[in-house]
Amino acid sequence: KGYLDGSSIAEIDGEKYNKPFLQRLSYNGALRHRGIVAYERGTQAGPDAAAGTRVGSADVIITHEVGKGRAVYLNLTPVAYNDAGERLGAFGQAWRDIVSGLLNDAGLEPRARVLAGGQPVPMAETLFWSKGDRTVLCVIKNPPRQAAVDSAGQLGGAFGEPGNVEIRLARPARAVRNLRTGDDLPAGDVLRAHWNPWEALVFEVAF
Repeated sequence: KGYLDGSSIAEIDGEKYNKPFLQRLSYNGALRHRGIVAYERGTQAGPDAAAGTRVGSADVIITHEVGKGRAVYLNLTPVAYNDAGERLGAFGQAWRDIVSGLLNDAGLEPRARVLAGGQPVPMAETLFWSKGDRTVLCVIKNPPRQAAVDSAGQLGGAFGEPGNVEIRLARPARAVRNLRTGDDLPAGDVLRAHWNPWEALVFEVAF
């Protein structure tokens, strides 16, 4: 039954290269689940699969289990998530709810979450490196960058203002040190720091 709006075969219209990103997407008349566009308009779960959600003629979350294994097909396109405004709004939250729900169902959880005032910090990314019993944890901002042929490209989202953050760990850490300041921090499952979001936080921890 076609893709996206039913007539387009390409998601991004290259002829609209000089228009804002969202205006280049072929979404008029597309099927949507929680504001997210379904890519294939006629895809349905087979007899051995389970469909969690249907919009119009399309199943958008299809699960197939074999033994202990599970495959999930998301018949949803994430391309609009590249836009900072969409990512920080209800659209982005819907995507994160869907994906995190599937990961939680599989028994997976983030090794670390970055919060400010009890709320997730937008576009914060945690990175881990380990060697032996030594682990380094970095916290960075990772906003989207628009490609450009005449410059490094423009950032699509604001970094935000400096402030206090909490890094909540999935399991407690010990021998914690802030490598940028040299300060030793209390052991536990919460690391507290003041963050200039255009810089990286760097911690050494042991688990």
